[in-house]
Amino acid sequence: MSDTRLTIVGNIGAAGINGSISRSTTGVLGVAEPIVAGITGTYVSATVFDLTAGHGLGDGAHTMDVFWVVAGVPNKLLGATVTIVTDEATITFGTGDALPTSGTLVVSYPVTIAFPVEADDLAAVGCIAAQNLYVAFIDDAAATAYDVYLPANEPWFWMSGGGMGANPMAADTIVSVKVSNRTATATTVNIGASVDPTP
Repeated sequence: MSDTRLTIVGNIGAAGINGSISRSTTGVLGVAEPIVAGITGTYVSATVFDLTAGHGLGDGAHTMDVFWVVAGVPNKLLGATVTIVTDEATITFGTGDALPTSGTLVVSYPVTIAFPVEADDLAAVGCIAAQNLYVAFIDDAAATAYDVYLPANEPWFWMSGGGMGANPMAADTIVSVKVSNRTATATTVNIGASVDPTP
């Protein structure tokens, strides 16, 4: 038996919100995984974007995730076909939002990280990175059990009890985490979980 502890230090309004949350657990799982940089593309027309010179991708079709921001809201197109000729990328198919009609976007190869855990056993789970990422917890049916746009240097976490709401992945068997970079800067993502399968 061990403890998982989360310490919070900060202010909301004029009030200091400081404290710690702990949960007794029987097992832990943690990974620190390098995440490759995405590649910036600039709008040309419809589905065509010019990639940053020296991007390193060969000509032909690549399956990638695509990210951009509209009025401060992150958008995505997952599993898109990015067909490259020199620095020109034509983006088709995929699942998610309609491509932007101006500005820039980022194309990124998703990184799949083994992360086997029964979600119903979770006492705590969280992740953090120094760059903006997209993080998806994948279940044993290859479906997304839970996903989050992870802001740079801001942790996402859930702990049982303590007013944090229901387990966001309840009843799922998680097998992996798929992470894509929403920026053109490489980083490392830290993902951790603690479990307590006892009633």
